[in-house]
Amino acid sequence: MISDEKTVSSFIRELASPSPAPGGGAAAAVAISLASALGSMAAGLTSQNRNYVLLRDETERLCSECETLSRSLLECIDRDAEGFLPLAAVYKMSRDSADREQKLQQAARTACDAPLEMIRLSEKLCLLLEHLLPNCSRSLLSDVGCAAVLCRAGTECAFMNVAVNLSLMRSSPETLSLREQSEASLSDLTFRLDRIRLAVEESLKGPVA
Repeated sequence: MISDEKTVSSFIRELASPSPAPGGGAAAAVAISLASALGSMAAGLTSQNRNYVLLRDETERLCSECETLSRSLLECIDRDAEGFLPLAAVYKMSRDSADREQKLQQAARTACDAPLEMIRLSEKLCLLLEHLLPNCSRSLLSDVGCAAVLCRAGTECAFMNVAVNLSLMRSSPETLSLREQSEASLSDLTFRLDRIRLAVEESLKGPVA
C-alpha cells in the first residue's frame, strides 16, 4: 500500500520490477484513488470559497466522501496483491497434480474480488463527481474532468483484471453473472465518466474567472 513509509517512487519501482505483484490491479486502484483525491480537493477548495458559501454543506460532504473512497481504494492495492497469492501458488504446482484444477478455479475466483471492489468503488466515485460537477468552483472544473478521466482509466484496468481471472474459470452461472455484471458496470461508467469529461471540456472553452 502507498503510505508514509512507501512513496510514489518506491511503488513505481515495485510496479516496474519483474515481480507479478503489484501489477495491473494495483495500478487500477491507484488511478481511481487519485481520481477520488482530485474530487476531494475540488470539493474542499470550493467549500472554502466565499462565493460558494450556499453550497458549503454539499461540497464538504462530497469532500469527505471522496476522501474516504480514496483511502478505501489504496487498501485495494494490498487486497489485490493478497488475492493473487493463491493463483501464484497454483502456477507453481505440477500440471499433473490431482487437485490443481480445483485450486485454480478457487484461486481465480478469489483474484476477482479486489478488482470487482474497485469497480464498485468507481461507481460510488462517479456518482460523487456527477454531483460535484455543477457545484464546484469553475476554476476547479479541470480537476473534476481529470478525476473523471483517471476514474475511467482505472475502471477499465480493474475490468481487465476481472476478465483475465474469469477466463481461467469454467463456465458456470456465477462466472456468467460476474462477467455480465462487470461488463454492464464498465459500459455504464464509461458513458457517465465521458459525459463528465465532455461537460468539463465544453465549459472550459470560455474564459475561466
